[in-house]
Amino acid sequence: MDVFHGRKTARQGAVFVGSHRLQGHELREIGFRSYFRDNAPSLEVLDTLVTLEKRQITYETTLDLMHGNLSSSASVWSAGAGGHQELREVRKAQDAVAIVNEITPESQSALVDGIVAMAVATPLRPALPGAD
Repeated sequence: MDVFHGRKTARQGAVFVGSHRLQGHELREIGFRSYFRDNAPSLEVLDTLVTLEKRQITYETTLDLMHGNLSSSASVWSAGAGGHQELREVRKAQDAVAIVNEITPESQSALVDGIVAMAVATPLRPALPGAD
C-alpha cells in the first residue's frame, strides 16, 4: 500500500510508542520500520519517541518535530492520542503522512478529513483467540 498517496516523498519520519516495555508497541515499531525500509528506503526514520501514553507528550513532541527539521518534509509516524491534533492546528496535513495504529473517534475523524492516511487497526479478537 502506498501510504504517501501522491504526497511529496518524505525525507524523515518518526515513530511514536507509548512505552518500550509493552510488547505490542515494540512489535508495531518493528513493523513500521520494516515497512518503510522495504517500501521507502530513502526515508530516514528517526529514533523512536516514547510518549508514556500521554496525550500532551505526543502533542508537544509532534509540534516540535513539525516546527523543527520536519517542517518542510513529510512526517510519517504511528501517532497515538494527540498525534493528529497538532496537524489540524499547523495545517501541515498536505505535507505529512500520519499513520495511526487504532481507530478511535479522533483518528476516524482525522481519516475522513485527510489528516491521517491510514489506520492499521489490528483486531485483537481474531489475532488472540479467547481475548476479551
